[in-house]
Amino acid sequence: MLATLGASACRIEASILDAPAQDARSAILAVVGASDDIQIHAIDLPTPDDLRVPDPDGAARDLYLFGYACALDALALTEGRVPPGGARPIPPPRFARQRQGDGTWIAATAPLAAVATAKLPGEAPSDCTPLDVDTETIPGTSEESASAVAAIGEDLLVATNIGRAFLVTGGARMTIAPVDLSTTTPQIAYFLRDDGDLLAITPDGKTLHGSVESGLVEGPPLVSRDPIDDAWIDGVGDSLFVFTAAGSLEKLVDGAWRRLDGMDLGRIRRGGVAWLGPDEAVATGLGDGTYLHYSSGRVRRLSAELTPADDFEAVARLPSIGVVAGTHQGFILKWNGGGWDRIQTQPVSPQLRVITELDGQMVFGGSGGGLWRKVVASGELCGPMTFAASGVQYLKAFRGGFYGISRDRGGNQPIAVTRALRQPGDGCGP
Repeated sequence: MLATLGASACRIEASILDAPAQDARSAILAVVGASDDIQIHAIDLPTPDDLRVPDPDGAARDLYLFGYACALDALALTEGRVPPGGARPIPPPRFARQRQGDGTWIAATAPLAAVATAKLPGEAPSDCTPLDVDTETIPGTSEESASAVAAIGEDLLVATNIGRAFLVTGGARMTIAPVDLSTTTPQIAYFLRDDGDLLAITPDGKTLHGSVESGLVEGPPLVSRDPIDDAWIDGVGDSLFVFTAAGSLEKLVDGAWRRLDGMDLGRIRRGGVAWLGPDEAVATGLGDGTYLHYSSGRVRRLSAELTPADDFEAVARLPSIGVVAGTHQGFILKWNGGGWDRIQTQPVSPQLRVITELDGQMVFGGSGGGLWRKVVASGELCGPMTFAASGVQYLKAFRGGFYGISRDRGGNQPIAVTRALRQPGDGCGP
Protein backbone atom coordinates (compact mmCIF):
# COMPACT_ATOMS: atom_id res chain seq x y z
CA MET A 1 0.00 0.00 0.00
CA LEU A 2 1.15 3.52 -0.76
CA ALA A 3 0.04 6.93 0.37
CA THR A 4 -0.98 9.10 -2.54
CA LEU A 5 -1.47 12.79 -2.03
CA GLY A 6 -3.37 15.56 -3.75
CA ALA A 7 -2.71 19.23 -3.10
CA SER A 8 -5.50 21.58 -2.04
CA ALA A 9 -5.37 25.27 -1.22
CA CYS A 10 -4.20 24.79 2.33
CA ARG A 11 -3.80 21.07 3.03
CA ILE A 12 -2.39 17.94 1.44
CA GLU A 13 -4.87 15.10 1.70
CA ALA A 14 -3.64 11.50 1.76
CA SER A 15 -5.48 8.32 0.90
CA ILE A 16 -4.51 4.71 0.38
CA LEU A 17 -3.87 3.45 -3.12
CA ASP A 18 -2.85 -0.01 -4.31
CA ALA A 19 0.71 0.02 -5.61
CA PRO A 20 3.24 -2.47 -6.95
CA ALA A 21 4.35 -4.92 -4.26
CA GLN A 22 7.03 -3.01 -2.41
CA ASP A 23 6.75 -4.72 1.01
CA ALA A 24 6.70 -1.27 2.60
CA ARG A 25 5.78 -1.06 6.27
CA SER A 26 6.53 2.63 6.76
CA ALA A 27 7.16 5.75 4.72
CA ILE A 28 8.70 9.20 4.94
CA LEU A 29 6.96 12.04 3.13
CA ALA A 30 9.15 15.03 2.23
CA VAL A 31 7.15 18.18 1.41
CA VAL A 32 9.27 20.79 -0.37
CA GLY A 33 7.73 24.25 -0.11
CA ALA A 34 7.90 27.12 -2.57
CA SER A 35 10.78 28.68 -0.61
CA ASP A 36 12.77 25.38 -0.54
CA ASP A 37 11.86 24.66 3.08
CA ILE A 38 11.24 20.96 3.71
CA GLN A 39 8.76 19.37 6.09
CA ILE A 40 9.16 15.70 6.95
CA HIS A 41 6.27 13.42 7.93
CA ALA A 42 6.63 9.84 9.17
CA ILE A 43 3.83 7.49 8.10
CA ASP A 44 2.91 4.00 9.25
CA LEU A 45 1.59 1.86 6.39
CA PRO A 46 -1.21 1.19 5.93
CA THR A 47 -2.59 4.54 7.10
CA PRO A 48 -6.17 5.78 7.62
CA ASP A 49 -7.92 6.94 4.46
CA ASP A 50 -8.32 10.49 5.71
CA LEU A 51 -4.75 11.09 6.94
CA ARG A 52 -3.86 14.78 6.54
CA VAL A 53 -0.53 16.52 6.80
CA PRO A 54 -0.07 20.30 6.65
CA ASP A 55 1.11 22.12 3.57
CA PRO A 56 3.96 24.46 4.63
CA ASP A 57 3.15 27.45 2.42
CA GLY A 58 -0.35 26.76 1.17
CA ALA A 59 1.19 25.01 -1.85
CA ALA A 60 3.79 22.28 -2.09
CA ARG A 61 6.29 22.60 -4.92
CA ASP A 62 7.51 18.99 -4.73
CA LEU A 63 6.43 15.87 -2.86
CA TYR A 64 8.66 12.85 -2.35
CA LEU A 65 7.54 9.58 -0.78
CA PHE A 66 10.15 7.13 0.51
CA GLY A 67 9.08 3.59 1.40
CA TYR A 68 10.82 1.26 3.87
CA ALA A 69 10.61 -2.45 4.62
CA CYS A 70 10.64 -1.91 8.38
CA ALA A 71 8.36 -0.25 10.91
CA LEU A 72 8.90 3.36 11.97
CA ASP A 73 10.50 2.36 15.26
CA ALA A 74 13.36 0.74 13.32
CA LEU A 75 13.92 4.16 11.77
CA ALA A 76 13.81 5.73 15.26
CA LEU A 77 10.72 7.76 14.25
CA THR A 78 7.16 8.11 15.46
CA GLU A 79 4.19 8.79 13.22
CA GLY A 80 3.43 12.41 12.42
CA ARG A 81 5.39 15.48 11.55
CA VAL A 82 9.10 15.09 12.30
CA PRO A 83 10.55 18.02 14.26
CA PRO A 84 13.45 19.88 12.60
CA GLY A 85 16.94 20.23 14.00
CA GLY A 86 18.35 16.71 13.72
CA ALA A 87 21.58 15.51 12.16
CA ARG A 88 20.54 12.28 10.44
CA PRO A 89 19.94 12.28 6.67
CA ILE A 90 16.90 10.50 5.28
CA PRO A 91 17.98 6.85 4.97
CA PRO A 92 18.08 5.10 1.58
CA PRO A 93 14.56 3.77 0.85
CA ARG A 94 13.29 0.61 -0.75
CA PHE A 95 11.49 2.79 -3.29
CA ALA A 96 11.06 6.50 -3.93
CA ARG A 97 8.22 8.29 -5.71
CA GLN A 98 7.81 11.89 -6.80
CA ARG A 99 4.42 13.55 -7.32
CA GLN A 100 3.85 15.17 -10.69
CA GLY A 101 1.75 18.26 -11.32
CA ASP A 102 -1.21 16.19 -12.49
CA GLY A 103 -1.28 14.27 -9.19
CA THR A 104 0.27 11.06 -10.50
CA TRP A 105 3.36 9.48 -8.94
CA ILE A 106 6.48 8.44 -10.85
CA ALA A 107 9.80 6.89 -9.86
CA ALA A 108 11.89 9.72 -8.43
CA THR A 109 15.17 10.80 -10.03
CA ALA A 110 17.95 11.44 -7.50
CA PRO A 111 15.42 11.87 -4.66
CA LEU A 112 17.88 11.80 -1.75
CA ALA A 113 19.91 14.57 -3.35
CA ALA A 114 16.73 16.64 -3.75
CA VAL A 115 16.06 16.55 0.01
CA ALA A 116 19.66 16.40 1.23
CA THR A 117 19.16 19.41 3.53
CA ALA A 118 16.36 17.64 5.43
CA LYS A 119 17.56 16.00 8.63
CA LEU A 120 15.94 13.59 11.07
CA PRO A 121 16.25 13.72 14.87
CA GLY A 122 19.30 12.17 16.46
CA GLU A 123 22.97 11.98 15.62
CA ALA A 124 24.03 10.83 12.21
CA PRO A 125 25.44 7.29 12.49
CA SER A 126 28.40 6.15 10.40
CA ASP A 127 27.32 4.67 7.11
CA CYS A 128 30.62 2.83 6.67
CA THR A 129 29.26 -0.51 7.84
CA PRO A 130 31.33 -3.45 6.54
CA LEU A 131 30.05 -5.49 3.62
CA ASP A 132 30.08 -9.27 3.32
CA VAL A 133 32.38 -10.13 0.41
CA ASP A 134 32.88 -13.45 -1.38
CA THR A 135 34.66 -14.37 -4.62
CA GLU A 136 34.29 -17.16 -7.16
CA THR A 137 36.17 -17.72 -10.42
CA ILE A 138 34.64 -18.67 -13.76
CA PRO A 139 36.08 -22.07 -14.65
CA GLY A 140 38.00 -22.42 -17.89
CA THR A 141 38.45 -18.70 -18.57
CA SER A 142 42.17 -18.30 -17.91
CA GLU A 143 42.73 -17.37 -21.56
CA GLU A 144 39.60 -15.21 -21.88
CA SER A 145 38.55 -11.79 -20.66
CA ALA A 146 35.17 -10.37 -19.68
CA SER A 147 33.76 -8.24 -22.49
CA ALA A 148 30.26 -7.37 -21.20
CA VAL A 149 28.24 -7.75 -18.01
CA ALA A 150 24.62 -7.19 -17.00
CA ALA A 151 22.90 -7.42 -13.63
CA ILE A 152 19.62 -9.32 -14.04
CA GLY A 153 17.80 -9.23 -10.71
CA GLU A 154 20.30 -10.59 -8.20
CA ASP A 155 22.17 -12.55 -10.89
CA LEU A 156 24.98 -11.46 -13.21
CA LEU A 157 25.43 -12.27 -16.89
CA VAL A 158 29.06 -12.27 -18.04
CA ALA A 159 30.16 -12.43 -21.69
CA THR A 160 33.72 -13.23 -22.72
CA ASN A 161 35.76 -12.05 -25.68
CA ILE A 162 35.40 -15.38 -27.54
CA GLY A 163 31.60 -15.42 -27.53
CA ARG A 164 30.90 -17.49 -24.43
CA ALA A 165 28.50 -16.41 -21.69
CA PHE A 166 28.06 -17.37 -18.04
CA LEU A 167 25.31 -16.74 -15.52
CA VAL A 168 26.33 -16.03 -11.94
CA THR A 169 23.40 -16.94 -9.71
CA GLY A 170 23.07 -15.24 -6.34
CA GLY A 171 22.13 -16.96 -3.10
CA ALA A 172 23.90 -18.00 0.07
CA ARG A 173 26.77 -19.00 -2.22
CA MET A 174 27.32 -17.89 -5.79
CA THR A 175 27.01 -20.53 -8.51
CA ILE A 176 28.38 -20.06 -12.03
CA ALA A 177 27.25 -21.94 -15.11
CA PRO A 178 27.57 -21.46 -18.87
CA VAL A 179 24.46 -20.16 -20.63
CA ASP A 180 23.39 -20.59 -24.26
CA LEU A 181 22.36 -17.25 -25.77
CA SER A 182 21.76 -18.80 -29.23
CA THR A 183 24.76 -16.97 -30.67
CA THR A 184 28.52 -17.45 -30.69
CA THR A 185 29.18 -13.84 -31.71
CA PRO A 186 31.10 -12.01 -28.97
CA GLN A 187 29.24 -9.24 -27.17
CA ILE A 188 31.03 -6.09 -26.04
CA ALA A 189 28.21 -4.29 -24.21
CA TYR A 190 24.99 -5.20 -22.43
CA PHE A 191 22.08 -3.06 -21.31
CA LEU A 192 18.96 -4.36 -19.56
CA ARG A 193 16.00 -2.27 -20.67
CA ASP A 194 13.11 -1.27 -18.41
CA ASP A 195 10.87 -3.97 -19.93
CA GLY A 196 13.43 -6.73 -19.24
CA ASP A 197 14.71 -6.92 -22.83
CA LEU A 198 18.48 -7.45 -22.90
CA LEU A 199 20.29 -5.33 -25.51
CA ALA A 200 23.75 -6.38 -26.69
CA ILE A 201 26.30 -4.90 -29.13
CA THR A 202 28.80 -6.92 -31.17
CA PRO A 203 32.27 -5.90 -32.44
CA ASP A 204 30.94 -5.44 -36.01
CA GLY A 205 28.25 -2.94 -34.93
CA LYS A 206 25.31 -5.31 -34.88
CA THR A 207 22.80 -5.26 -32.04
CA LEU A 208 21.17 -8.29 -30.44
CA HIS A 209 18.27 -8.43 -28.05
CA GLY A 210 16.32 -11.02 -26.06
CA SER A 211 16.81 -12.70 -22.72
CA VAL A 212 18.86 -15.35 -20.96
CA GLU A 213 15.92 -17.75 -21.22
CA SER A 214 15.07 -17.22 -24.90
CA GLY A 215 18.48 -16.30 -26.29
CA LEU A 216 19.45 -13.28 -28.40
CA VAL A 217 18.27 -12.37 -31.90
CA GLU A 218 19.54 -9.72 -34.28
CA GLY A 219 18.12 -6.19 -34.11
CA PRO A 220 18.79 -2.97 -36.07
CA PRO A 221 22.53 -2.39 -36.65
CA LEU A 222 24.43 0.67 -35.53
CA VAL A 223 25.33 3.29 -38.13
CA SER A 224 29.02 2.87 -37.30
CA ARG A 225 30.11 -0.55 -38.57
CA ASP A 226 33.82 0.05 -37.92
CA PRO A 227 35.48 -2.64 -35.83
CA ILE A 228 34.43 -1.86 -32.27
CA ASP A 229 36.19 -3.31 -29.24
CA ASP A 230 34.07 -1.48 -26.66
CA ALA A 231 30.74 0.29 -26.41
CA TRP A 232 28.51 1.83 -23.75
CA ILE A 233 24.72 2.00 -23.57
CA ASP A 234 22.31 3.97 -21.40
CA GLY A 235 18.70 5.05 -21.58
CA VAL A 236 15.18 4.98 -20.22
CA GLY A 237 12.28 3.35 -22.03
CA ASP A 238 12.61 3.82 -25.78
CA SER A 239 15.13 6.65 -25.35
CA LEU A 240 18.46 4.83 -25.80
CA PHE A 241 21.96 6.13 -26.51
CA VAL A 242 25.11 4.24 -27.57
CA PHE A 243 28.68 5.52 -27.60
CA THR A 244 31.35 3.33 -29.22
CA ALA A 245 35.12 3.13 -28.98
CA ALA A 246 35.18 4.02 -32.68
CA GLY A 247 33.87 7.47 -31.69
CA SER A 248 30.23 7.21 -32.71
CA LEU A 249 27.40 8.64 -30.58
CA GLU A 250 24.06 7.17 -31.68
CA LYS A 251 20.42 7.28 -30.61
CA LEU A 252 17.57 4.86 -31.26
CA VAL A 253 14.94 6.74 -33.31
CA ASP A 254 11.79 5.01 -34.61
CA GLY A 255 13.39 1.59 -34.33
CA ALA A 256 16.65 2.50 -36.12
CA TRP A 257 19.98 3.87 -34.90
CA ARG A 258 20.88 7.41 -35.93
CA ARG A 259 24.37 8.86 -35.59
CA LEU A 260 24.29 12.18 -33.75
CA ASP A 261 27.80 13.62 -33.62
CA GLY A 262 29.12 13.85 -37.18
CA MET A 263 32.60 14.43 -35.76
CA ASP A 264 35.95 12.69 -36.20
CA LEU A 265 36.57 11.88 -32.54
CA GLY A 266 39.35 9.38 -33.10
CA ARG A 267 39.88 6.42 -30.82
CA ILE A 268 37.90 6.46 -27.54
CA ARG A 269 40.16 5.13 -24.82
CA ARG A 270 37.84 4.61 -21.84
CA GLY A 271 34.47 6.05 -22.60
CA GLY A 272 30.93 6.06 -21.36
CA VAL A 273 27.49 7.50 -21.99
CA ALA A 274 24.80 8.67 -19.59
CA TRP A 275 21.15 9.45 -20.27
CA LEU A 276 20.05 12.89 -19.03
CA GLY A 277 16.58 13.01 -20.55
CA PRO A 278 14.52 11.72 -23.50
CA ASP A 279 16.54 13.89 -25.88
CA GLU A 280 19.69 14.60 -23.88
CA ALA A 281 22.87 12.68 -23.00
CA VAL A 282 26.56 13.11 -22.20
CA ALA A 283 29.43 10.98 -23.51
CA THR A 284 32.99 10.87 -22.19
CA GLY A 285 36.35 9.37 -23.09
CA LEU A 286 37.66 11.84 -25.66
CA GLY A 287 41.09 11.92 -24.05
CA ASP A 288 41.53 15.66 -23.55
CA GLY A 289 39.21 16.64 -20.67
CA THR A 290 36.30 17.38 -22.98
CA TYR A 291 32.97 15.61 -23.31
CA LEU A 292 30.03 15.46 -25.70
CA HIS A 293 26.69 16.98 -24.73
CA TYR A 294 23.72 16.11 -26.89
CA SER A 295 20.49 18.06 -26.45
CA SER A 296 17.51 18.62 -28.75
CA GLY A 297 19.25 17.49 -31.91
CA ARG A 298 22.57 19.25 -31.33
CA VAL A 299 25.92 17.80 -30.22
CA ARG A 300 28.53 20.05 -28.66
CA ARG A 301 32.05 19.20 -27.53
CA LEU A 302 32.60 21.03 -24.26
CA SER A 303 35.40 21.44 -21.74
CA ALA A 304 34.91 20.11 -18.22
CA GLU A 305 37.57 22.54 -16.95
CA LEU A 306 39.77 19.77 -15.60
CA THR A 307 43.50 20.25 -15.06
CA PRO A 308 45.65 19.62 -18.17
CA ALA A 309 46.76 16.22 -16.81
CA ASP A 310 43.25 15.06 -15.93
CA ASP A 311 40.54 13.39 -18.01
CA PHE A 312 37.35 11.39 -17.66
CA GLU A 313 37.73 7.69 -16.87
CA ALA A 314 34.08 6.67 -16.35
CA VAL A 315 30.58 8.08 -16.28
CA ALA A 316 27.42 6.51 -14.84
CA ARG A 317 23.78 7.35 -14.16
CA LEU A 318 22.94 6.31 -10.60
CA PRO A 319 19.20 5.96 -9.87
CA SER A 320 18.97 7.93 -6.62
CA ILE A 321 22.00 10.17 -7.09
CA GLY A 322 22.16 11.35 -10.70
CA VAL A 323 24.93 11.34 -13.30
CA VAL A 324 28.46 11.14 -11.87
CA ALA A 325 31.92 10.70 -13.35
CA GLY A 326 35.37 9.61 -12.20
CA THR A 327 38.61 11.13 -13.45
CA HIS A 328 42.16 10.00 -14.15
CA GLN A 329 43.49 11.89 -11.15
CA GLY A 330 40.87 10.42 -8.83
CA PHE A 331 38.20 13.12 -8.55
CA ILE A 332 34.44 12.58 -8.50
CA LEU A 333 32.26 14.88 -10.60
CA LYS A 334 28.48 15.30 -10.64
CA TRP A 335 26.36 16.68 -13.47
CA ASN A 336 24.59 19.87 -12.36
CA GLY A 337 22.31 20.34 -15.35
CA GLY A 338 24.73 22.41 -17.38
CA GLY A 339 28.20 21.17 -16.47
CA TRP A 340 30.19 19.30 -13.85
CA ASP A 341 30.77 20.00 -10.14
CA ARG A 342 33.61 18.41 -8.22
CA ILE A 343 32.04 16.78 -5.16
CA GLN A 344 35.24 15.38 -3.66
CA THR A 345 37.82 18.05 -2.94
CA GLN A 346 40.73 15.60 -2.73
CA PRO A 347 41.50 12.74 -5.12
CA VAL A 348 40.65 9.34 -3.65
CA SER A 349 42.33 6.91 -6.06
CA PRO A 350 44.11 7.17 -9.39
CA GLN A 351 42.03 6.33 -12.44
CA LEU A 352 38.45 6.06 -11.13
CA ARG A 353 37.22 3.65 -13.79
CA VAL A 354 34.19 1.94 -12.27
CA ILE A 355 31.15 3.48 -10.57
CA THR A 356 27.89 2.07 -9.23
CA GLU A 357 25.43 2.69 -6.37
CA LEU A 358 24.55 0.88 -3.17
CA ASP A 359 21.58 2.27 -1.23
CA GLY A 360 22.32 5.96 -1.72
CA GLN A 361 26.08 5.49 -1.69
CA MET A 362 28.39 5.94 -4.66
CA VAL A 363 30.74 2.97 -4.99
CA PHE A 364 33.83 3.54 -7.09
CA GLY A 365 37.22 1.98 -7.73
CA GLY A 366 40.46 2.88 -9.43
CA SER A 367 43.40 1.14 -10.98
CA GLY A 368 44.10 -0.87 -7.83
CA GLY A 369 41.84 -3.48 -6.27
CA GLY A 370 40.27 -1.21 -3.64
CA LEU A 371 36.81 0.33 -3.57
CA TRP A 372 35.47 3.44 -1.87
CA ARG A 373 31.92 4.34 -0.87
CA LYS A 374 30.73 7.93 -0.63
CA VAL A 375 27.49 8.56 1.25
CA VAL A 376 25.75 11.30 -0.70
CA ALA A 377 23.42 12.47 2.08
CA SER A 378 26.14 12.90 4.73
CA GLY A 379 29.26 13.30 2.58
CA GLU A 380 30.99 10.52 4.52
CA LEU A 381 33.74 8.70 2.62
CA CYS A 382 34.22 5.02 3.41
CA GLY A 383 37.22 2.95 2.43
CA PRO A 384 39.20 1.79 0.82
CA MET A 385 37.96 -1.77 1.16
CA THR A 386 40.05 -4.54 -0.36
CA PHE A 387 37.86 -5.95 -3.09
CA ALA A 388 40.08 -7.63 -5.66
CA ALA A 389 43.68 -8.56 -6.19
CA SER A 390 43.85 -6.23 -9.18
CA GLY A 391 41.85 -3.44 -10.77
CA VAL A 392 38.11 -3.92 -11.04
CA GLN A 393 36.95 -4.04 -14.66
CA TYR A 394 33.16 -3.85 -14.08
CA LEU A 395 30.84 -2.98 -11.20
CA LYS A 396 27.12 -3.85 -11.37
CA ALA A 397 24.64 -3.18 -8.57
CA PHE A 398 21.58 -5.11 -7.51
CA ARG A 399 19.23 -4.68 -4.58
CA GLY A 400 21.33 -4.91 -1.41
CA GLY A 401 24.72 -5.39 -3.05
CA PHE A 402 26.93 -5.30 -6.12
CA TYR A 403 29.15 -7.52 -8.27
CA GLY A 404 32.66 -6.78 -9.47
CA ILE A 405 34.62 -8.42 -12.28
CA SER A 406 38.40 -8.50 -12.06
CA ARG A 407 41.42 -10.50 -13.10
CA ASP A 408 44.73 -11.20 -11.40
CA ARG A 409 47.50 -9.00 -12.79
CA GLY A 410 49.75 -12.05 -13.20
CA GLY A 411 47.70 -13.35 -16.12
CA ASN A 412 46.73 -16.94 -16.83
CA GLN A 413 44.10 -16.66 -14.14
CA PRO A 414 40.36 -17.22 -14.63
CA ILE A 415 37.91 -14.32 -14.56
CA ALA A 416 37.00 -13.55 -10.93
CA VAL A 417 33.52 -12.54 -9.78
CA THR A 418 33.37 -10.77 -6.42
CA ARG A 419 30.08 -10.06 -4.67
CA ALA A 420 29.56 -7.52 -1.88
CA LEU A 421 26.40 -7.73 0.22
CA ARG A 422 25.04 -5.43 2.85
CA GLN A 423 25.15 -7.30 6.15
CA PRO A 424 21.83 -8.69 7.50
CA GLY A 425 20.01 -6.12 9.60
CA ASP A 426 21.88 -3.21 8.05
CA GLY A 427 19.04 -0.74 7.57
CA CYS A 428 15.60 -1.40 6.15
CA GLY A 429 15.76 0.08 2.69
CA PRO A 430 16.61 -1.74 -0.55
